[in-house]
Amino acid sequence: MEKTNQPEWTDEAILEALQRGGTYADKAWEYMSKKWRGILIESIKKRGKQVFVKEAELEEGIVEASISFIKTVTNPKWPGLKNKLSTYFAACVYNAWVKIRKRDKPYIFPGEEPPVPEDDTPDVYEEERDMLNQALQYLDAKCRELLRMDYEGYSNQEIADASGLSRRAITKRLTRCRNRLRDLIRKLFNL
Repeated sequence: MEKTNQPEWTDEAILEALQRGGTYADKAWEYMSKKWRGILIESIKKRGKQVFVKEAELEEGIVEASISFIKTVTNPKWPGLKNKLSTYFAACVYNAWVKIRKRDKPYIFPGEEPPVPEDDTPDVYEEERDMLNQALQYLDAKCRELLRMDYEGYSNQEIADASGLSRRAITKRLTRCRNRLRDLIRKLFNL
């Protein structure tokens, strides 16, 4: 293995460089893109149940995530990290990647490819969409909106910012809404 003279960057050093901007930020981004690329790919593969991650989707995800990431970590009101910075950035990239996947292939969750139906095979995804839409009608408007934003790939923090609630409150409400939806589907369709 080839040794480099560049020291490892700490999370604090990366944050400081990003906040300073200019060439400091450029060096931090260069380090992040080289060192964290594998983490980003593995995160998407694991969380998105993907065996193969398209390079173009990953790059687009990194670009989209970088914008919100830099706004968040350079905001003076940002409370700081609870986990490693690479973990936080990987979550940002994953959320951006999900948005890209849903935009490019609507109604197909990450990791799934639509089956090629035979002439007499019903469209399974269409049946599932119909069931989901029927169950969603029984939820209140707030739950439907939270689930819609979640499905579209918004992070809990982005949903919290849009609704004026805390991230923790959004996490709890989303869990309750998902549970209600699951229970409704089971009840309505005897599953």
